[in-house]
Amino acid sequence: MNSKTFPRSISVLSIVDCRCQRFLASVLLCLSIVGCNRPAESQRDNRRLMDAILTAVVIRNPKELAKDKKLLEIRRQEGKLSKTAFESLQMLIVEAEAGKWESAEKGLYEIRKKLPFPK
Repeated sequence: MNSKTFPRSISVLSIVDCRCQRFLASVLLCLSIVGCNRPAESQRDNRRLMDAILTAVVIRNPKELAKDKKLLEIRRQEGKLSKTAFESLQMLIVEAEAGKWESAEKGLYEIRKKLPFPK
């Protein structure tokens, strides 16, 4: 046997091992990329809350609006809502509570248009 050649069984195994390692590495890379692009559940919850506030404003329901206002405050206290988002939504809730339903509705639709639902 030539010293430069390996037995066939060893070379086939090393090729298979190399291919398996590359395959597993590519699968892990794909999974990490896909995982990084998914929105956080808190983003989805924030959007649902904004939609609930919008619904309460559209149907002009002060009781639902009060519930949503409490949820908004809870999310802010838990650190799940940015200061800017909290202040924007809070301002529109106060506007609706003051009887300016149309103005609050318009503001909520503007925010909704700028921030589509996370997929």
